Amino acid sequence: MSARGWKQATAPAVGVADAVRVAARRRDRSDGLGRLSLQAIGAVRAGLGGGMLLLPELSAQLLGADVDTARSANWLTRMVGARELALGVVALAGAYGGGGGGARGAFLAQVAADSGDAATLAHAAVTGRLPARPATLIAAFAAASVAAELYLAARHA
Repeated sequence: MSARGWKQATAPAVGVADAVRVAARRRDRSDGLGRLSLQAIGAVRAGLGGGMLLLPELSAQLLGADVDTARSANWLTRMVGARELALGVVALAGAYGGGGGGARGAFLAQVAADSGDAATLAHAAVTGRLPARPATLIAAFAAASVAAELYLAARHA
């Protein structure tokens, strides 16, 4: 077989090998983005949760509650803090757990929590239960987080 004939005979195999390498690189980038996202989400949520557990009155005031409400609802702020801390741990476990299923589940847990936050805060802003500006800003951030988390969960399907 001539050199030219050999190249033609092996060309499809090289093409398939190249396609496999490209797909593996794409998967690696996707996993890297997911891992980095979960690390950031986990660190932020765990930090917020710890802050809410340790300083519930200050945390509530930062969300727009007045001093009296912050004092009387410190148990509720601690409860939300425990949830945030748990979600942070879930995100970090998804980031370091290896398989894509763990990452997808971690993103979907964030989606569930952030969807509830967005709806609750938007309702609180509309009904005047919280000052409109901070509640609306945080609700918008939660809604944007849901969109990003859904996108990242889909990448790990």
